[in-house]
Amino acid sequence: MTGNDDKSPQSITEHYWTVLPKYIAAVDRAITLSQKTGGYTPDSPRQHWALVLFTRLCSAAISVNHLCPGSPANTAGTHWDFSSLAPLVRSLVRTGLMLFYLGTEVVGEDESRARVLIMELRDCMERLHMFQNYGASNEKIRSFEVRADKVRTELSSNSYFARLPAQMRESLLKGDRASILTEDQILERMGILDQKGRAFLGFISSHADVSPLSYYLTGDKDRGRGGENDTDKIYIATAVDLSCDFILRAHA
Repeated sequence: MTGNDDKSPQSITEHYWTVLPKYIAAVDRAITLSQKTGGYTPDSPRQHWALVLFTRLCSAAISVNHLCPGSPANTAGTHWDFSSLAPLVRSLVRTGLMLFYLGTEVVGEDESRARVLIMELRDCMERLHMFQNYGASNEKIRSFEVRADKVRTELSSNSYFARLPAQMRESLLKGDRASILTEDQILERMGILDQKGRAFLGFISSHADVSPLSYYLTGDKDRGRGGENDTDKIYIATAVDLSCDFILRAHA
């Protein structure tokens, strides 16, 4: 997250109007790049998922723009609502993490394939559970079970996966998670957020999950009611600043 290099501290309003144009410029550059690569045919799974996730990142970034008062997508700028912005920012950040993890970090072919397989297994298990809850046909459920078994079989012959600790392999084969690395481990590899940035990311997640932290002080200093107030304004500015780091990293 960027800081203020001026000797005199900015007001909260000045800070917001410093951060927002930077974010808009980063989004515009990302959209331009996405449009240029729209017809590109990937020649590897890594490139495929990089394109998919970069497109998803751009879409989330545009949605964030719509909730930022004064942006080109929200010129009226009359509603200040950090709590509604938070889920979009978390989605953008997690998309950026998976983009790095699946698409851009340079790793060996076996590790890259194992990462994709774990993601595919998670996708398969989520779909299986969803269709089970919907009461889908046995044939439909069985198709996901067969697909999951195929993924597990390929994982069992992957040399990188075989070198992981046995307990981790057992856990991953359940399909309960989409990545081998944790979110903190991916952030460490990206080198993108300091301790304060990660703390604020946790704060964003609390609002996205509607924990008591997100509503306990509603009304205090006019926060959380949609009117213009310094609390929501600084939170939005900080979230947008954090998002900008991930967008810039994605198309660096």
